[in-house]
Amino acid sequence: MLSEFQKQKFSNLFRIHDLNRGGTLGRNDFEELARRIALAEGWPEKSPAHLALHERMQGVWQGIGEYADLDQDGQVTEAEWLEFWDGVISNPILYQRLALPLGEVIYQMLDINQDGLISQQEWFAFYQVLDLPTSLAKEMFTQLDTDHSGTLSVAEVITAYEVFLQSDTPSLPGNQLFGRLSGGQA
Repeated sequence: MLSEFQKQKFSNLFRIHDLNRGGTLGRNDFEELARRIALAEGWPEKSPAHLALHERMQGVWQGIGEYADLDQDGQVTEAEWLEFWDGVISNPILYQRLALPLGEVIYQMLDINQDGLISQQEWFAFYQVLDLPTSLAKEMFTQLDTDHSGTLSVAEVITAYEVFLQSDTPSLPGNQLFGRLSGGQA
């Protein structure tokens, strides 16, 4: 069962992904995310990079929709979203099948130039696409760059992602991965 803190984190993540502000998540929100990332990178609409990203985002939506869209109406409500994440986190098989691959997709989205590392510029662009504050992007990059290399590795990002998914400790940096919660808890 999700704790109240986890519910706050996942509700915040829901709102971030609801890019059209329609109150539900659907294919269009994930298409919009791909469009925004491509625009931020300056990729033309039919470029190979844009098409590959669009295909990846469609895969993310299909995976989420298959498990989270309980009434199969093509939309995921916040209640369905929370139930989805509760099921994923509490079931080791689903966690391996869904949560970890989503983390890898997030990393691939962040690693725009596909060099295996996330630069500050790539990190800031991701936060800008999600309408998250630049100040948080700077803070998170510094906290997550545990080896002080000036870039983020797969391990650093995946560790933060897993903290976000599993932790009930507001002070851990991964809990701020997708923004601060109201009341300053994360």
